[in-house]
Amino acid sequence: MALADDSPSAPSPLEQLQKIIGDAKAAGETTVTLTDDMDFTDITMLPSPYNVVDISGLTLDLGGHTITSENSSKFLVFQGNNAKLTNGTFAVTKGNYALFVGDEETSQNFVV
Repeated sequence: MALADDSPSAPSPLEQLQKIIGDAKAAGETTVTLTDDMDFTDITMLPSPYNVVDISGLTLDLGGHTITSENSSKFLVFQGNNAKLTNGTFAVTKGNYALFVGDEETSQNFVV
C-alpha cells in the first residue's frame, strides 16, 4: 500500500487505510502489509471522538514502516477482535501515547 497522492482530492490516509482494510476483508484476506510510512498528524476528526481503524480478523503488518499520529486531540484508535499489529513502529508528535487500542469498543484477542 503506497500513499503517495497528496492532491487535494486524494483520500486522506485514514480513508485510504480503511478502504484497503475493507477491501482485504471483502476478499477474504487475513493480512494487510504496508509498503510505506503513514502520517496521520493532519487527519480531520470524524464525528466520533476518535478516528477508528477496525482490523478485526486481520494482521496489519507494518512492513517495518512507521505510523505517526497526533494523539493530543486527534486520536487514532486501532480496534478489533482477533487482530494483530506487527513489524513496525508507532510514533506520536503530540501527546503521550503513540498507540491506542480499543478505546471505541471492547477488543478481544488483540495482539501487538
